[in-house]
Amino acid sequence: MALADYFDALDRLREGKGNIIGPEVKITNDAVALEAGRPKGSIRKALSGHKGLVLAINEAAASQVMDAPSNKQEIQKLRAGKKSKMEETTKSVAIACLYMNEYEALQSEHEALKAEHETLKAEREALLASGANVISISSRKKSSEPAEPVH
Repeated sequence: MALADYFDALDRLREGKGNIIGPEVKITNDAVALEAGRPKGSIRKALSGHKGLVLAINEAAASQVMDAPSNKQEIQKLRAGKKSKMEETTKSVAIACLYMNEYEALQSEHEALKAEHETLKAEREALLASGANVISISSRKKSSEPAEPVH
């Protein structure tokens, strides 16, 4: 009989084990009809044979709403998760800014040292060209003997 199919379908939906439609579906007349393999709209409140079925569907739907977690609780959980992710992102951005500032400072220091190196190199070349008594560090021996001056 058709009513038995409808009640079997309703039981499957209550248990969250729908065969035809998804397990997380909202229990309605149409959902029960589709789960029973019947077309949408085949369960009608006006039909005298369906009154008990419609009552059972309404009770199951009310029970489903009562068992569902509160929307407020879900929203609070989502907001808390979003807030913690925002805090993590803010911390990460702050750390990245600190590293960027440190990198720029080191880059500036590096450029200054390169310029100083070039200046000292030019001064050394000028001293060597003028014939001054300059000791070349690179030609210095590692022994205890003093290095000879370069002319």
